Amino acid sequence: MYTATSIKMFLEDWKKNGLSKADIIRKSAEMRLGWQYVYASQGQDCTPEWRKSRIPYCPSEKYVTMINSNCPVLSGKQSLCDGCSYVDTDVFDCAGFVLNELQLAGVPFYGQGATTQWNTESNWVAKGEISTMPKNLVCVIYKYKDGKMSHAGLSMGDGAGGAIHCSTFVKRGNVFTDNPKWTHWGIPKSLYSVEELQKAGIKVSEHDNMPTLRRGNTGDLVKVLQDILNTETNAGLTVDGIFGAKTEATVKKFQKEHGLASDGIVGTKTWKALGVTGSTNQPADNGNNVLPQTDTQSQTITIPLADLKEIKAAIVVAYNTIKQYEQ
Repeated sequence: MYTATSIKMFLEDWKKNGLSKADIIRKSAEMRLGWQYVYASQGQDCTPEWRKSRIPYCPSEKYVTMINSNCPVLSGKQSLCDGCSYVDTDVFDCAGFVLNELQLAGVPFYGQGATTQWNTESNWVAKGEISTMPKNLVCVIYKYKDGKMSHAGLSMGDGAGGAIHCSTFVKRGNVFTDNPKWTHWGIPKSLYSVEELQKAGIKVSEHDNMPTLRRGNTGDLVKVLQDILNTETNAGLTVDGIFGAKTEATVKKFQKEHGLASDGIVGTKTWKALGVTGSTNQPADNGNNVLPQTDTQSQTITIPLADLKEIKAAIVVAYNTIKQYEQ
């Protein structure tokens, strides 16, 4: 079984070598096979303290039993974690596993629960019922039951329906043969370029594939946003990659002046008003990302930069040419 430390080292190498986001997801998910399920978890360290802290959130005794019985300390088998095979691994619930893998690959994504993820339209460039899923693209997959998405996972895009999901532990599955059946699929914005999506038969525009930014985001894409806002509005923002109160206020002012909903959220219409088009399907960044762990917050998004001014100019022309300017 791989450890969290070893996977982190692999991730750094993959990003340095320019591995695509989809391939990072495939490799990272494979390495986590066998890691444990803990309700209300999104990749935290597997410790007795964290596991115990999740118990108040469990919707039924079944999840409490899983938390306790799979931990040698909480089950009373030993007093310390020494010798436990899950030392230096992380824990997830099903939606948390999806969230973690997308975040590590540099894909912006929102929602800790499966239903919240599905219902957050800004997550998706395309989605539908499972019979229409593109078989050769990595997709997020869901199981619909009793009016909600009851389970989430990842289709590996291997052409045969191979999947990886977290249920009791991280395990393999199959989109077309698992029971209960997977019912829906979605492709997050910026996971693939528009050209790749169109080649797979998905009709999408450049603007449709732009990720959504809001207060709480950090990273190089936020730097690009701040730089453009300074150019367009003379806002005098510090280009620090932190989407804080001043950046939000500047966005709201810009939106109001351009007849947009003044909500401070940079989505498709705001990007368009800023003159930005295209996708963000460059290889994942080399930075260390931290994902805020509430549905109302967002995750770190970073893009490799050689020179911020050059990147901005490339984005305004066609965002997917950003690859030319990577380090």
